[in-house]
Amino acid sequence: MPERPLALLAMTAENVPLVFPPEVLARLWEAVDIDPDLVAEDLADPMVRDTLARTEILVTGWGCPRLDTAVLDAAPKLRAVLH
Repeated sequence: MPERPLALLAMTAENVPLVFPPEVLARLWEAVDIDPDLVAEDLADPMVRDTLARTEILVTGWGCPRLDTAVLDAAPKLRAVLH
């Protein structure tokens, strides 16, 4: 089986269960490699930056931080932003 792409949730943590009920999150986890405990509310946060540098798919939702040039430069492997 091919390796799953690394994804990152970028939204406010309180919105994750509103956007992704448990059965939808389970399906997401089957499709991509995603840390359900890491929700990027601030893409400049040093704890997020390491993951962002390796992220291929950014899954956004309500409260997504701004995706500016600095964020895109910090995500060289990014292939898709899904909102």
